[in-house]
Parts: sequence; C-alpha cells; structure tokens
Amino acid sequence: MSETNVNTNINSVVDNFNGGSVGRDDLAPAIVFAVALALTVPLMIWRFISKKHSSKILINAVAFFVIRLASLIIRAYMARRAYNTGTLIAQAVLTSIGYLPLLNALIDLWQVRAEKGDQNDQSFDAVHRAKKIKWVKYVGWFLRFLLLASLATAIAAGIVLSRNYDNERQANIIRNLLKASYIVSLAVTVIGMLLKATSTIMNHEPKRKTALLYAYSIPLLIVSIYRVIEVFSGYRATPNALVAFFVAMILFEFIAYAVLLAMNINKMVNKFHHRHDDDAEKRGMRSAESDAATPRESMATRH
Repeated sequence: MSETNVNTNINSVVDNFNGGSVGRDDLAPAIVFAVALALTVPLMIWRFISKKHSSKILINAVAFFVIRLASLIIRAYMARRAYNTGTLIAQAVLTSIGYLPLLNALIDLWQVRAEKGDQNDQSFDAVHRAKKIKWVKYVGWFLRFLLLASLATAIAAGIVLSRNYDNERQANIIRNLLKASYIVSLAVTVIGMLLKATSTIMNHEPKRKTALLYAYSIPLLIVSIYRVIEVFSGYRATPNALVAFFVAMILFEFIAYAVLLAMNINKMVNKFHHRHDDDAEKRGMRSAESDAATPRESMATRH
C-alpha cells in the first residue's frame, strides 16, 4: 500500500473512526465481505418484487447494502493502491454510518408491531388505543431524531477533517463528534431492545417470532458496544484490532442484515395480530355448522 497527499496527522485522527486507517491486511477480509454482500442481491430483489414479502422496511436493508459495499470496495482499493485524503475520509465516514440503516429497521419493526398490537388490543377502548398508538409514534420520531443526530455528527467529523486539518483543537472536535455519534447509536439500540421486550410482554407475542427479532437486535447491540469501545480506545492497525473490527462490526452487521432479509416482515408485523380474530372466526364457523346440524339431527330422530 502507498499513500499520496495524505497528512500524517490526518491518519492519526482517522484512527478514531470505526476501522481506522487501512493496511495491506485489510484486502482479503474486505473482498470476502464484499462478495458475501453481493451474493445477497438475488434474495433482496426477490423480497422486493414478491407481493407477499415486499415491505418498506426493506429500504433500510438496501441503504445498508449500498453504504457497506461501497466502504468495503474503497477499503480493498486502499489496501493495494495509492489514495488521497478524500478517499481516506470517504471510507472512514461510510464505514461509520453504514450501521445506522440497520438500526432504523429495528425502530421500524418495533413501531409497526407495537401499533398493530395496540389496534387489536381488546382490553382498551378506541380512545385508549388511539392514545397508545400516538405515544408509539412519538417515541419512534424521537428515536429517529437521535439516529439523524448520530448520522449528522459522524458526517460533521468527516467535514471537519477534510477542511485543512492542522491542529490538535480540530482533532479534539472530531473525536468528540465521533464519541457523541457512537454513544447516541448505542443508546438507540438499547432503548429499541427495551421497547421490544416491553412490547413482547404486553402483546403476548409468539416466542418463535420474538426470538427472530432478538436474533436481529442482539448483533446490532454487539456492533454498538464495539463502536463505542473503539472510539474511546482508538483504532490501531494491528492484527488483533483488524480481527476485532471485521468480526465485532462487519460480521455482526452482516448477520443482522441477513436476518432482516430472511424474515417475512409482512407476516411478522401484520398477520400475527389478526391471529385471535382468525381463531374467533373459525370458532364462529364451527358453531354455525353445529347449530345447522342440530335441527337435522332432531328431524332424523323424530322420523
């Protein structure tokens, strides 16, 4: 790897971003994960074109796919080719923000399921259900505002770094912006998981579907924790740090992304909540059939 027009001070500050500076050893894992992402394209396309499986929530998966694939391609390029400051900063920012669409999907899944559950909760009248749904929407907006703040601070760190970075004061600003971004994303992840647990208990959701959602959210929590640990400790281009980055962040991101593509979102957020209505309808049909059969039996008895 060779570098062109890259300030050595900038390299040291970039180590505060997830993944830090790029070395030759980044080439192989970057290519492996880029290929793994590319192999999911047929499944992603099928999910979108299938009426049974298509969902707006999958837009988050597409956003993650584009951002993470771009960052991995740039990382692989930098591992073997000369690069400039702009390329270095672009890779660092893309690596940092790629996680956020997956986190937004977690909020979407919780909000839609919570709203559906409240609409079908027969223990409350229409007024109380409307108030609960409004509360769910407010919480969803608040969490998305925090996500936007996390996104904005990460991008702002890249902008500060690109504008003639030359002093320690700017370095501290960048570090603080990144710390704020990663801490906020961790907070959103924890809040989202707590809300999901509360919704599971209140709506008596089936264990199988709840387990699938936790299979999605737990990898996100691992990524969030790693991001915070790394930004406070600083990335160092060592074999252990490289393994930690590609396992604790890239691998677990990919696991969450794969779970999101694998789950039938429409079935999880819609059909479950009509289960009780369907059961009641089936019981009603059986009761009607039984009532219709009773007069016939009586007539046969008299004959």
